[in-house]
Parts: sequence; C-alpha cells; structure tokens
Amino acid sequence: MRKLNFLKAIVDFVWIMSFITIPPLVALFGFILISDEPLGIPIKMNGVEVTVVDQQTKFFLVFVVLAALLILYSLFLFRKILGSFQKTKIFEVEVIKNFNTIGVLLLISSLLSGVPAFIIAFLKKEASFEMGLNPFVMLVCLGLFFMVLSEVFTIAKKQKEENELTI
Repeated sequence: MRKLNFLKAIVDFVWIMSFITIPPLVALFGFILISDEPLGIPIKMNGVEVTVVDQQTKFFLVFVVLAALLILYSLFLFRKILGSFQKTKIFEVEVIKNFNTIGVLLLISSLLSGVPAFIIAFLKKEASFEMGLNPFVMLVCLGLFFMVLSEVFTIAKKQKEENELTI
C-alpha cells in the first residue's frame, strides 16, 4: 500500500505542477498564434526545432497543444484510478473504462504530436528514421499498455464474479 500512496503522491505533484505551468504556456501559445514575429525562444516538437513564423507551423503547433491537453486529461483519469485503488475499489466498471480511455487518449495524443513533427521535419528536409525510443513510440506503447490493462481487468472482473457465484 505504501507504493500506491507513493505513486499517488507523485502523480498529484505532477498534476499540481502542471496547473502552475499551464497559464504561462497558454499565454505564450496565444502570443505565438497572434504574432507574426519569430520568438527568440526555440520551440521543439518531438525533437524537431521549429521557428514559428508561418501559418503552417502554427497549425501544427495547435495539434501539439491539443496532444498535451489530452495527456493532462489522461493524468486526471489516472489520479481517479489511483483514488479508487486506495479505496480498494479495484474491479469497478469506472476503473476499467478509465484505463481504456487513457489508452485511447494517449494513442490520439501520440498521433497529434508525432505526425505534425514528422511532417515539419519532412518539409524542412530533416526527416530521418531513428531506431530507439522517442516520445512518439513511448506514448504509443503506453497507450496500448493501458488498453491491454483494461482488457485484463475486464477478464479479472468476470472471473471474480464467476468465483463469487460458485461459493
């Protein structure tokens, strides 16, 4: 149980810190969309450095921000799951549904951030194929993991219900 409490504390800390950093980032994002002048701050999208001046890059930046918001919502759902675990409500329908939702959101987020970064790199003629772990691959794997975990919990819930009926 201490591990669960430790994980919940870490997730809560990240959740709180994200709300401290979101307002300045939203203000910066609004300034980037409105302004036609390049910023002195380099912006990286999945390892590709972007100079925000044209409409095309601003359009892709919107996708990256949406991906970040989806990840933040996934973190919120994960906090709810950890809260249910602390209350020993493990095989609840809501927990299983939240696991699947987190998986779907992480997959969508990886596509929203990875595809625009690849397109920008391709347009800048910097596209390359790298072996290894990058944020896109990690988000896809994490999304699929949560979806599989949802399936495992569904099977475990059915077995638990069948076991309770036979006793």
